[in-house]
Amino acid sequence: MLGIKWDVENDCLFFVSKGAQTQNVTRQVMLSQLASTYDPLCIILPIIVPAKILFQEATRLKISWDEIIPRSLCQKWLKLIASLNEIPRCVFPLELNCCTSELHHFCDASEVAFGACTYIRTINQDGKVHVALLSSKARVAPIRGITIPRLEVSAAVEAAKLDAVVRRELDIPLLKSNFWYDSTIVLAYIQNETGRFRTFVANRVTLIRQVSEANQWHHVSGEDNPADLLSRGCFVDNLPVS
Repeated sequence: MLGIKWDVENDCLFFVSKGAQTQNVTRQVMLSQLASTYDPLCIILPIIVPAKILFQEATRLKISWDEIIPRSLCQKWLKLIASLNEIPRCVFPLELNCCTSELHHFCDASEVAFGACTYIRTINQDGKVHVALLSSKARVAPIRGITIPRLEVSAAVEAAKLDAVVRRELDIPLLKSNFWYDSTIVLAYIQNETGRFRTFVANRVTLIRQVSEANQWHHVSGEDNPADLLSRGCFVDNLPVS
């Protein structure tokens, strides 16, 4: 009813975008298709983020609502919208009973977008591990422009907010959360106990420290950071779901 379909046999979710095949793509069509994609858990954000970036680019070109967008943008748009596919939804396999669970949050930022994603890692008594994507959050960078360090600290804020929301909504016992980032600058901000920052950074570091501790934040290489897909976008074929 709301736009998410469930393949009962394979236990997969898949998404359908109305009007994805039309060649007369305007800003109005782009916004309509974005708004009609119902994804409350934000599990397909790596595909939605570049679509939002394309809409932002059309806006930057000052194209009117009913004017057909340039061919290059149109081809990219149709390819993105048509790439929605089935995504496994299993969080806890039945064989993983009597297990312990922990949350792992990854965040990243680029010049065009920033965001964070949350994975749950479960381990049973036999040592078998299962990892599943729970939720994510991403935003397109403002048109007026903002520095990369500010976008990076904003991505860390999204990770902290996700942790608070997921812990509140899940009705299972969880171990301490872990936060992973490839930005050594932001990690230094969070672990700094004595330095004074400018208002923008200070407010966001304060929010992060309110819901997490400095020892929960760890470094991960950029190549191993799945949140890189949120800040740059990708197609379903490259989307890690477990």
